Amino acid sequence: MFINLDAYRRFNIIKQKNSVAYDKYIGGVTLSFFPINIVMLPLSLPILFLKSPRASDFLLKAQYMLMMALYCSMAIVFSVPTMPILYIKSLTNAFYIAFNNKRPKYKGENVVQLLITIFFGPVIIVISFLIDIISLPSVLLADSRDFEHKYQLSQYRLSD
Repeated sequence: MFINLDAYRRFNIIKQKNSVAYDKYIGGVTLSFFPINIVMLPLSLPILFLKSPRASDFLLKAQYMLMMALYCSMAIVFSVPTMPILYIKSLTNAFYIAFNNKRPKYKGENVVQLLITIFFGPVIIVISFLIDIISLPSVLLADSRDFEHKYQLSQYRLSD
């Protein structure tokens, strides 16, 4: 129970800090993300002088766009080298199943499944990788409501 209260208190502190720190005229500057705020520094000077909500909103959206590009490129850099490992793993599983499956649903199922894995495995891996990269921005921009509850649920699952 105290863990929930502590998480709730932290979440309220963060929410209050963000609401106090945000200014509709220069909010894009005050909510900058490090190290992206270094790249956005030239854009922040006109926003500070103009004090325009539209310019502040533009800077904040530009930062989010840069963050999405950064995270997607990091996902590509870290995921592409694992593709051959995934293919080797799927081949190993297919060979193991082909030689150890004693109850195939139809005659020759083990060989058919092995051939499908050999020839279509790379295509399936690439398609699943592309789907993950395309869906990554929507996952990163998901609504943060009930964040502390999601965090607590995952913490409880890990401690069980």
